[in-house]
Amino acid sequence: MSRIFKIESFWYDDYYKIYNKDSVEIKPGITNLLSCNGGGKTTLLEQIKHQICKDDSVILLKYSEVSEGRANAMDKYGFLNQFDKLSRNFMSSEGENVLNNFGEFCKKLGGKIKNLDTSKKEVWILLDGIDSGLSVNEIADIPGFLKMVCDDIQEKGLTPYVLIAGNNYELIGEFKESCLDAINLEYLTVNSYEEYRKIIFKSGELKRIRYEEGTKRIEEENEDE
Repeated sequence: MSRIFKIESFWYDDYYKIYNKDSVEIKPGITNLLSCNGGGKTTLLEQIKHQICKDDSVILLKYSEVSEGRANAMDKYGFLNQFDKLSRNFMSSEGENVLNNFGEFCKKLGGKIKNLDTSKKEVWILLDGIDSGLSVNEIADIPGFLKMVCDDIQEKGLTPYVLIAGNNYELIGEFKESCLDAINLEYLTVNSYEEYRKIIFKSGELKRIRYEEGTKRIEEENEDE
């Protein structure tokens, strides 16, 4: 069953509008959020997360390359005395670090799925920036893995919801009808890279317009003062 969430269009302040609707419907399964950088994908994940956290019937799992990866991952490994992982990340490239950190999350995810609390109704998995620094062939493996995760969750009688905020066409995989325009908050079908490219460029134009409108609001307010 789809879930509907209230969305604040002016999330950060009263000047710069992010979204063109005040609610979003999320379907079960895998949903790819589509927009340019700065187009509202991460903010949409945050707003949904804040509402899910209040629901006792939901299991929430999240991964962000910013908060769980990069230097934060190395700090964590050092704090936990996991020096093998610390040295591995220190000697790895950016893409290898992303794979290492996301791999650690996948292990955690696998353990959670294996021991799911079947008294719950839904499992929400929020993924942000998991394609950062990865090559195309590595990104192409992610949708298939997430499909297996969803299948395992369904076998245990719970409904899976996986939201992906990334910047690569390969993340869509076979889920071409499960793409969400992260500005207009509507589902789209994306059948080709060219269609994906047009959506991203259009979101960039919408982003430019909203910044111009926000700047105009600030200027008008300053004039009134």
